[in-house]
Amino acid sequence: MLRPVVSSIIAVMLIAFSANAQTVRGIVSRTGTPVSGVVVQLLDEAGNVVSSNISEIDGRYRVGSTRAGTFRLSARRIGFAKHQTDLFTLTVGETREIPIDLSAIAISLDTIRVRPRACVALSRAESEVATVWEQTKTALLATDATQAGRPMATTVLRYHQIDKGDGPRLREVTVLESDSTTALWYAPSPRVMRDKGYAVVLARNTIQFWAPSLEVLTSIEFAQDHCARLDDASDATSLILTFEPTRSRQNIIDIGGRIAIDRRTAELRWLSFRYTNMIAPTARTEAGGRMEFTRLKDASWLISDWSIRVPVTDSVLSADKQRTTVA
Repeated sequence: MLRPVVSSIIAVMLIAFSANAQTVRGIVSRTGTPVSGVVVQLLDEAGNVVSSNISEIDGRYRVGSTRAGTFRLSARRIGFAKHQTDLFTLTVGETREIPIDLSAIAISLDTIRVRPRACVALSRAESEVATVWEQTKTALLATDATQAGRPMATTVLRYHQIDKGDGPRLREVTVLESDSTTALWYAPSPRVMRDKGYAVVLARNTIQFWAPSLEVLTSIEFAQDHCARLDDASDATSLILTFEPTRSRQNIIDIGGRIAIDRRTAELRWLSFRYTNMIAPTARTEAGGRMEFTRLKDASWLISDWSIRVPVTDSVLSADKQRTTVA
């Protein structure tokens, strides 16, 4: 018997900008006009993200570090290339004002042509796939910064199906729980997901499924473990980025999926994923999930709809037949 374990961990991370903390603040602008919805990240010398924020309607941002040291700022906005400042030093207790001029080169996806190609590593630079992926990553980072700490309505449903060999047949749908939460899902760190995969077998034949968090999707590890290609969309105004795990991930449960991006605005519309390398009989299920994204008036982002499907299987053996129930 395989049963999913539902893990619910709500974590609120706050940076205390006290007298002993180091703070960087300022205004993001373009040709003198404040720009909202810009993801501002404080990076250490190695390029690791120390903290991040999203600029407000007046262009103001604020990031900080719990230690002094040498840093740089990275600024991302959908439709533009990434902008980085030079390195600077923060002393103990310092508050530094750094304005950001977002005069980066505008990115256009209208001119990208979809041609049959092999899967290209997401970590590979200077490719059309990399250009589209960077815009997707910017939208995911903006969503993560906007979504943090905001309550969202959730409903847990149970779908009861029976697999009779010719495909699963729906029997009933049950509402298990309706609630409000500030975290739709929990996932371990990107390094843990790389090592263990997106589902692990626990004691008593129990499988625990993990959904990809926004932190995981935007991580270096995810880019190194997945490749992608551009596919035609049924809607001519969209680009479809199809991603899948690399060959080195064939023996671990991972995810593949599709991402829809607006050609004109480079905005993210939706992302769907499915679990790969599943064992029978779970391999026949449509295990996976989907996220839909909405841009707010201040150019920040929210997940407007999110769902995940995981299987619950019961195998009953008899002298003459085996029946498998998939929920």
